[in-house]
Amino acid sequence: MSKDFIKKELYTIGEIAKVCAIPIRTLHYYNSIGLLYPAHVDPDSQYRYYSHDQIPDINTIKRFKVAGFSLKEMKVLLEKESMIETQALIREKCMDLEQRIQSLLYTKNRLEAFLANPSADYRNAEILVRRIPEEVVACSRYVGEATPDEFHLRFSKLSRIINREGLLPTGTMRAVFYGGYRDSDRAEMDIEICVPVPAETGLSSTVRLFGDELAVQCTHHGSHRIISQTYHIMRRWMDENHFVPVGRVVENYIIDRLITRNEDEFITEIFIPVKNFT
Repeated sequence: MSKDFIKKELYTIGEIAKVCAIPIRTLHYYNSIGLLYPAHVDPDSQYRYYSHDQIPDINTIKRFKVAGFSLKEMKVLLEKESMIETQALIREKCMDLEQRIQSLLYTKNRLEAFLANPSADYRNAEILVRRIPEEVVACSRYVGEATPDEFHLRFSKLSRIINREGLLPTGTMRAVFYGGYRDSDRAEMDIEICVPVPAETGLSSTVRLFGDELAVQCTHHGSHRIISQTYHIMRRWMDENHFVPVGRVVENYIIDRLITRNEDEFITEIFIPVKNFT
């Protein structure tokens, strides 16, 4: 064994830094915030000394730092006396990481959708009949104008609610138009702004279940100013195939102003919940 790594009762701060492969300035910082105090401070020289028993604590801090724990969380972990308490904190961190993973995947999917943005003509839009997947969503309902500026104000308000409640979005923003088809001439519409959140989120006044209903689906490519053209195609198709709308529509904003300013590159999924009377 190297002379530098012979077991000692006390190590100078330089020695413990070398043994544990940790910068001296980091040990100074841990001392200043109360995360790891020296085992002994010489009253005359003020030299700091660390004990051999503190080596596992330093290695624990390094390990949990790599795992994404904050210094505050690591301080709590070091103070826990039982493995059961430590496991509970680790499970909580795993849940937090899972939410972050879902949020990153959501962002990645949006960026990939932008890169793969197909140039499709609305006149050749494909119409499908499918069930809207059931999701848990955070939502905010209001009566107002169905304009892009108003939407972004409402999205911002919903984002503040989500941040305040510690939620992370797992999907794209969408709007539910309770008055039926979107009509640009109407100044006031009953609209609900929604965004999916983790499935385990408890239901509340701002969190509800969404979807799980039969709908006619079509993807609109381009500006929302001409989205009525896609609605007309969908309505004609529904009449020809004996589907009746149930009184509201859903727009899911796959690519919008959050990704690009070019409205021709917008991608919007339209869902019209229906009943079939064939």
